[in-house]
Amino acid sequence: MTDNPDIDVVNRELTGKSAQEIILWAHRQFGDKMGMLSSMQRTASAITHILYSLGLTDTEIMFIDTQYHFQETLELRDELIRKYGVNIKTYYPETTPEEQFYEYGKELYLRDGDYQICCRLRKEQPYLKASERFDALLSGLMRSEGGARKNVQPVLYDSRNHVYKIHPILEWTMDEVDAYNREHQVPVHSLHHQGYTSIGCWTCTTPIREGEDERAGRWRHVRDSNPSAGQKLYCGINLVDLMNKKN
Repeated sequence: MTDNPDIDVVNRELTGKSAQEIILWAHRQFGDKMGMLSSMQRTASAITHILYSLGLTDTEIMFIDTQYHFQETLELRDELIRKYGVNIKTYYPETTPEEQFYEYGKELYLRDGDYQICCRLRKEQPYLKASERFDALLSGLMRSEGGARKNVQPVLYDSRNHVYKIHPILEWTMDEVDAYNREHQVPVHSLHHQGYTSIGCWTCTTPIREGEDERAGRWRHVRDSNPSAGQKLYCGINLVDLMNKKN
């Protein structure tokens, strides 16, 4: 790795660059200390294929198994490994769902004020621990997702784990993601074809209805029981969501 980059300078230089150019810059800058964070959604499928097309299949792709994932999520993980030979490694929370229920005496994912604890225990903490060996991680956030992500920059420094987050497809739209995956015949999550536009844990994910925002299916039960929680809720694994959660 070279000297730590000047974020402002790098973001000016990388603005308007292609996803491939941004990933190659990150690999030159961070070498084998560059990894990828994958949620197994359409955006992650596209970036995984870009790594494959660039010959960077040794890059570790970090997948956090919350132990509440849809079976289809785990099946996609395994299919990407088989098809592209990519280096996906799975990490787990310190406690099982059963141990978590015993400790708190309730299902934390059911209501506002509790679901954030569940996300912290099952997503954020294992992510922060697993990411300690990296200097940079690729991520699939896009400005077109709106809300907290509409101002995302190519590079962001996450002070929680001292890792640079790299956003190679920040200027893409979901239509462009879908077009890329179709063109290259990239495996995508099968639930995307059943109305699940944004997929997390099965406990907190539903299909969207006609005319709804693409993230409307995430924590729907929390918004329905507490409308003041807002329309866009996040798990906290991405710093940009925490920094701009009121936007």
